[in-house]
Amino acid sequence: MFAAYVARFAWADGNLAALAQLKIDHTARVVSAAERIMRSENWTAERFAEGTAAAWLHDIGRFEQLRQYGTFQDSKSIDHAELSARVIEAEGILDFMPDSSRARIVSAVRVHNMKRIPDEIVGEGLALAHLVRDADKLDIFRILHEKYRAGEITENSTAFWNLPLKGPVSDRVATSVLAGEPVEYSWIQSLSDFILIQVGWVISGLHFRETRRIAAEEHVIEMREEILRVFSASPWIDRCCGMARKAIEAAG
Repeated sequence: MFAAYVARFAWADGNLAALAQLKIDHTARVVSAAERIMRSENWTAERFAEGTAAAWLHDIGRFEQLRQYGTFQDSKSIDHAELSARVIEAEGILDFMPDSSRARIVSAVRVHNMKRIPDEIVGEGLALAHLVRDADKLDIFRILHEKYRAGEITENSTAFWNLPLKGPVSDRVATSVLAGEPVEYSWIQSLSDFILIQVGWVISGLHFRETRRIAAEEHVIEMREEILRVFSASPWIDRCCGMARKAIEAAG
């Protein structure tokens, strides 16, 4: 279903083609992470099928977003999660599935980029939403690692909203991270703030124990602490990264 839909897009522009391929690769990694999490949770075959479908489709709207707007920046185009849900429904991609499964998958896709999952999502639908959000975050962690190792962060921050490379951690961002509260993007003043949001994900934004185990294997906190210390000497770094390490250690 994913490959058939994506194959309909022809990219004459090489830059757009490269961006589309990045999203294809990202999606495949999200699926792999989701499957590992589901296996650790012993999901039934039916729920496993729903989780796999949701992982494949969570960013399906990205290709239409790229075609229409030439960017993946939601702030300059459209909410990609909402667009993904609309594409699923308009294309009838999940018409072969029971109505209840289809509704849970579309809901999980629609909320995967929200700061909080709406209260009305409960039960298996809530678990499915957490699955997509956890698996998505795991690959976002990897992207930062790759850019740092390649020197792309220290050379420029165009991949991170053109934020100032140097700059202190904002008190408002740090206190929200420590409290397990979502950070408003309007508060972000530096690259350190941006990275600290990901530290906050480890503290309160990862739902499954297996997700935190994977984060430990990938040295998510160690890498972020290293990057943060390049750009800031803020005492908030010790406090936030220390709390994140405890969250990972609790996963066993």
